[in-house]
Amino acid sequence: MTLLQDRATKPVLEILAISDHEWRVCDGRFAQRDAPRMLGYIDRTSAGYELVRLQHEPRVQIFDSLKGALDALIEPSSDELPGG
Repeated sequence: MTLLQDRATKPVLEILAISDHEWRVCDGRFAQRDAPRMLGYIDRTSAGYELVRLQHEPRVQIFDSLKGALDALIEPSSDELPGG
């Protein structure tokens, strides 16, 4: 039962290439006009994959891989969890 609840709260990622090194990431569970749909932007830089989060407090994180940046949008870090 908990597994189903967890699955329902996780975003369904829609990834749109803006260029050969930039991606917009949305949550497909929301309509195009809904603000919670926009999760963030990812840009491949010389430092790695820069994730700009748009939900909660906007912030920037750097990851070694595109997959790492996408995973971070699905699984919140401990500092984003209540009491974290």
